[in-house]
Amino acid sequence: LWNTSSFRYVKGKTGWSQSKTPQFEKDPTSQVSLDEVNRAWQFQNFSQQLHAFIVSTVVGNGLPAYFMDTYSHNGEPTHGIVYTTIDKRTLIPDILGTAFGDWRFLPAPSSASSATLDDLVTAISASNTGDYFLIVSSLDPRIAYWSEVQKHALELIGVRYEAIKDLNNGDRFIFLGRKGAAPGTAISILEPNLALGNQAPRHDLLVDLTANYGTGTISSTRIGPTAHWESLVFDWSRLDKRPADSMEIDIAGIRLNGSEANPLVNLEKGQFPLTSVDPLDFPYMRLDADPRDEFFQTAPQLDIWEVYYTPVPEILADPAVQISAPDTIEEGEITHILISARNPSDYDMDSLLVRYQLQRGDRSLVLLGEKRFGPVSAHSSIDLSYQFHSALKNLKEGDITLVIELNPDNDQLEQYQFNNFYFHPMYIKLDHVGPLLDVTVDGKHVMEGDIISPNPEIVIELNDDNKFLPVSISDSTYRVWFGGERTFTLNPQLVISADPNIESIPGRLPENRAKLIYRPGQLADGEYTLAVQGFDFKGNQAGGKEYVIHFEVINEKAMSDVLPYPNPFSTATRFVYTLTGSEKPYLFDIEIYTISGRLVKTIDLLAEGDVHFGHNITEYSWNGTDEYGDLLANGVYIYKIKAKFEDRFGVKKRDEGLPKNLMKNDFGKLYIMR
Repeated sequence: LWNTSSFRYVKGKTGWSQSKTPQFEKDPTSQVSLDEVNRAWQFQNFSQQLHAFIVSTVVGNGLPAYFMDTYSHNGEPTHGIVYTTIDKRTLIPDILGTAFGDWRFLPAPSSASSATLDDLVTAISASNTGDYFLIVSSLDPRIAYWSEVQKHALELIGVRYEAIKDLNNGDRFIFLGRKGAAPGTAISILEPNLALGNQAPRHDLLVDLTANYGTGTISSTRIGPTAHWESLVFDWSRLDKRPADSMEIDIAGIRLNGSEANPLVNLEKGQFPLTSVDPLDFPYMRLDADPRDEFFQTAPQLDIWEVYYTPVPEILADPAVQISAPDTIEEGEITHILISARNPSDYDMDSLLVRYQLQRGDRSLVLLGEKRFGPVSAHSSIDLSYQFHSALKNLKEGDITLVIELNPDNDQLEQYQFNNFYFHPMYIKLDHVGPLLDVTVDGKHVMEGDIISPNPEIVIELNDDNKFLPVSISDSTYRVWFGGERTFTLNPQLVISADPNIESIPGRLPENRAKLIYRPGQLADGEYTLAVQGFDFKGNQAGGKEYVIHFEVINEKAMSDVLPYPNPFSTATRFVYTLTGSEKPYLFDIEIYTISGRLVKTIDLLAEGDVHFGHNITEYSWNGTDEYGDLLANGVYIYKIKAKFEDRFGVKKRDEGLPKNLMKNDFGKLYIMR
């Protein structure tokens, strides 16, 4: 690194400087470059292709033509020569004041006089040293009639006299030389050298001409950002003593959005104050130099340019100090993050904005949020704590990346942004499991075809094992159909959000159980169908299809015999009965007596919570013990049903189609056989 890097120390100053050759290597340039070997600036060369030839067709045989860049000319229609000069610096044809792209025609001499070519001698003498000089014959140049002075004049552009002194009339030629070049250095085409198709061979010259630029630009790297611009130092020197060199610099002020303006221009060598440049408008700047030597093409040497300014703070993510973030999270889980940031600069940062994002597997980003933290003093650290949950982020299960960006969008000016990022790989587990659906009517799980109360309370509960995403109650999480049609889709679907007969109890974490309580009101006798489907927070449904059950409503108040099952029994027995109508007994006891009439056990079904409408078998089971928990002996026992209603005369005995001798006058028999 230090082979091409260095720094300059100026006591009491801070800023930016370039004064050594390697320091300039990253500066953008145009038409000028840095020679690393000689450690000097030099103008770059460029080239243009010149194509000159003598037409060799039957029509127009012997006419000249040339093409170069945008300049071209086709030959003259008579005997003689055509010529042009080409500027050694610009490679632009120039016929001593005539229009660019044209060339001078001189008629061929005669046996009596060669004066028609005297202008050629004058033109060669008047051309600038180093300029290119092109001569092409037109038809017959009658070179045998040229004077010796005219032939020797060609030596001034590098044509060897011995090569042309013996040419005869009718001979054709192309000469390309440079003023002041040694004889023999010019390109001389005296014989046809190119055949195209069926055409006769022709004289053809195709060559690249080269020159050096005389102007260029050197631009500094971006300087800043700053809280205060102070001054500029700029100096340059010449490699030669000829005063044709010049160099000035412009200051390009750079705004945060990248747009530019020039607060100062045409600055020559020296020291200049920069306090007039507003750092709020231009927190960055660039220096643009224009080295120029259009006469000798010797580049002026940029020796030093430096800018003194007050730097801004610097902030960087520093997980080496502290980092706390999980490697695996569950969808919806509240994730806590803690990382440290450090200000290694000499300048305080008054606050710090931090942006938090998740990068999906396809590298797209989802914004979690932003948080502003307090000041970060110079040479100090700050802990950055944040929490988020990953629900509703359109994530796929698998690898994701937590992206923490300090000072996003250059919220505050700082020296560098490349060290403002921290990337933390994570794995997210998604919730693919639907909730459990539980349906009860009047507190009871009803069976298919069961009897329910005419004024039922239907409770639909969703129980989700996701501890982070609570189940809500809405038309998107509950779908309920209820009515008298056996095909549930023919019944109306309840509008959860607008039905006054619905009570909602949303889920609470961590149990996450939501209840929908539906009280349809007084129902008429008949068969009804209930269909239910439920969804969790993620939209996972409770089952592959809707839960559907059919039941019957009987308004008549009636109660069947209460029968033990099994009977006889060895370990325990329960009690079966049917209750219809809309009134439950306020007393429902089963008294058990010995055969001699001694009361040994009283079972309170109301206290046990075993009184329900419809067909029932009690949850309570009697194990053949007395009131003290002692086992009764094997044998026959008498039980008596004591059921009392508010309307004692309105309750009928319901016939379930069982034998009539199982009970009589609310008495029955029990058999214990162990």
